[in-house]
Amino acid sequence: MNRVTMTMGALALGMMVCLPAFAARAWTASLVNWRLTMDNGVAYVNSSTLSTCANQRAQIDTSATIYTPTNQRDLFAFVLAQSLAGNTLSIVTDDAESPCKVYGAQN
Repeated sequence: MNRVTMTMGALALGMMVCLPAFAARAWTASLVNWRLTMDNGVAYVNSSTLSTCANQRAQIDTSATIYTPTNQRDLFAFVLAQSLAGNTLSIVTDDAESPCKVYGAQN
């Protein structure tokens, strides 16, 4: 067996091994008993099942630091509509940020 064959074999084996994902952004499962709250002008999604975020809440950032203000207003409006309708909600959070922020939502 030559060095090239061994290197190719090690490379192929390395590509088959699954490495853990370190992505901080992820969809939550459907939140249980969730609610939309405002605290000092900041909107939050709260749920006892939102364990990846401190205080079991994630902030809807209405500043322009994430995406655009229009996108954030649309996200807030969607979450508000889901709250008023009593629908389920799943959100995209980033557990590496403090405070934990909402990047997307779906029902």
